[in-house]
Amino acid sequence: MADDIAGVNINSGKSCSWWSANIGISSAIHPAWHTAKNHFIVVNPWDDSASAAEIAASQTKFQDSQAAIIKWILGPNAGLYSNEGDIFEPSFQKTFYGPNYTKLSAIKTKYNPKDLFIVTAGMGSERWHTTGTCTL
Repeated sequence: MADDIAGVNINSGKSCSWWSANIGISSAIHPAWHTAKNHFIVVNPWDDSASAAEIAASQTKFQDSQAAIIKWILGPNAGLYSNEGDIFEPSFQKTFYGPNYTKLSAIKTKYNPKDLFIVTAGMGSERWHTTGTCTL
């Protein structure tokens, strides 16, 4: 289990307390951030000389073994910041954006109706193949 949680950085207490000052602000950020008591960062690096298979294993390690541990620690109402999130997050809409996803997706559709601009695990990316090369 120690290997499964190696590379975890936890910020808590005063370093997170200023987020609650923005609780009344309507923004794209997941509402869970406004009441966060902890901020976890999990890093799974690879060496510059790593093979493609080693890089792929490092990229999927979070979902394969670490996500369940972190989700158990954080509980069901936690959220993730998309810029620090895992691009392989299967429920990115709920996990990164929470109740804001529907509104944000509508805004993106209004200004980008043909999905010219896409990002993995971002607004509307569920309409695209995982390679980002074509719509589903």
